[in-house]
Amino acid sequence: TQRWGADTPLAEITRYQVQTWASGRKAEVKPATLRHEISFLSRLYRIAFEHGLRLENPTDNLRLPRINNWRKRVLSAEEQAQFRNIMTPAQYSMIEFAIQTGMRRSEQWHLKNANVKIWQVGEQKDPRTGVVVPIANGMADILDSKNGLGRSVPLNHIAAACVTLWRRRRTEFVFGPDNPDRFAAANWYGDRVWRPAMKRLQIEDLHWHDL
Repeated sequence: TQRWGADTPLAEITRYQVQTWASGRKAEVKPATLRHEISFLSRLYRIAFEHGLRLENPTDNLRLPRINNWRKRVLSAEEQAQFRNIMTPAQYSMIEFAIQTGMRRSEQWHLKNANVKIWQVGEQKDPRTGVVVPIANGMADILDSKNGLGRSVPLNHIAAACVTLWRRRRTEFVFGPDNPDRFAAANWYGDRVWRPAMKRLQIEDLHWHDL
């Protein structure tokens, strides 16, 4: 609406106009953002077509900006030890779980206990204490991932131990309270644990996705 006006009929927007807008938009936003905006505009035309309007979609065959998603940043063993030293076992287990499973942040925070199965597969001696402890493996079912499809993620004994630690709280979600969105964004990540820990350890250029 800012570009063409709220009252502009979809039929009057041409491919040349969209391409001109997209070319100028490249200097304002990242390529991924521009591709999302073009995708949104394209969806408007698809919805119109589904409702019987025979419109030419001006985003068809549009030159889309290239996205370079290459990023090689991992949490080093030294950094893992630093986080472990300043966090409680429960807090660090969230990081450990992400490392062991490769789950996205939203998938991990919305993971429900009802969708996780844990089973014992043996025993091993704790190298630090010498105590024999049970080893558990498991499976986590993600019902709604980023691509809209469900999938199952195997849990090794480290990830299974993280789940077992949090299950003592007897909540619906494994790692969060009844409102994981609010908890994740405003509390754990922003104000209370994750970012303060990185600031304290002077760790830069690290995102949850890098785990």
